[in-house]
Amino acid sequence: MDFSNWLNLGLLLITAVGVWVAIKQAREAHESRDSAAQHEAAALESAKQAASAAEDSAREHRRAADALERQNELVEGAQTPADWSMRLQQPHRWQFTNTSKVSALHTRVEVLSDASVQMEGDSPRTIAPGQSFFVQFGGSAADPSNADIAIVWETSADELKREYLTL
Repeated sequence: MDFSNWLNLGLLLITAVGVWVAIKQAREAHESRDSAAQHEAAALESAKQAASAAEDSAREHRRAADALERQNELVEGAQTPADWSMRLQQPHRWQFTNTSKVSALHTRVEVLSDASVQMEGDSPRTIAPGQSFFVQFGGSAADPSNADIAIVWETSADELKREYLTL
């Protein structure tokens, strides 16, 4: 064998190794592409699941917010404004005004603490909406600093009502 044959054989071997390397790289590229496609599909599925979970969470938050709003509406509806406003008219003299829309029948004051509280005028009596009555409390050294009272009255529907106040 002469030199040209050895040279051709060497070139053939180098070419065969190059072809083998190219084929191996092509297979690895195909495997990487397939793996990337699988990862892309998995990522897309995870993104879809995350979006679905976010939508579910948003729906639950809306439901919770709606329920809380309904509860607030119920609480606001249950809270009735006070039927009496109270104001210190003079030292030891308190004014109570009927702030409701109906007359308070048989109105009287009940003292709930150990204090001397007196309703001025006739007791019990009818107090029309917007009208007032007066209560005397304090003035002597033996009186406590405050007194707990209840204003008791009836409505025209014979409903007994009470409002608790502290003088």
